[in-house]
Amino acid sequence: MTDSRPDPESPIPPGITVSQRFSISLPQGATAYPIAVATWERLKRDILRITPAKHLYESAGWVCAGVAITTFLAMFMPSAVSAYTKVISWAVIFCFGVLAIALLALDSQQRENVSKSAKIVVDEMCETEKMFTEARDVGRPTGKSAEF
Repeated sequence: MTDSRPDPESPIPPGITVSQRFSISLPQGATAYPIAVATWERLKRDILRITPAKHLYESAGWVCAGVAITTFLAMFMPSAVSAYTKVISWAVIFCFGVLAIALLALDSQQRENVSKSAKIVVDEMCETEKMFTEARDVGRPTGKSAEF
C-alpha cells in the first residue's frame, strides 16, 4: 500500500499546481482629443438635462380621441335618443376632440424639444472636436507647392 502523505523531501509542493500564460494585446493607436475638465463637466451636465420624451401626452390624446369617436358613433345607434342626450353627446365630442388635438400637439412639441436639446450637446461636442482638428492641421503641410 502507498503512503498518501506528501514527501517532505520532494521539490514539488503537495496538491495540484496549474499555470497559464496570458498574452495582452497592445491597444491600437487612435485619435484622442484632450479637452478641459470644465468643458467635459459642462457636456455631462448638458447630457443629464436631456429628458427622454414621455408618451403620456400621446396616450392621453389618443384616449380622448377614442372617447370622442365612440360618442360620435353612439349618437347614430338606433335607440331613442332625446334632445338632451344629443346636446350632451355633442359637448363630449367637442371637448374631448379639442383635448385630443391639444394633447397630441403638446406631445409633438415635447419630442421636438428633446431632439433640440440633444442636438445642442452634439453641436457643442462637434465644436470641441473642430477646435482640436484645426489646431492639429495648422502645422501639417498641405501638399501644395509655393510658386514665386
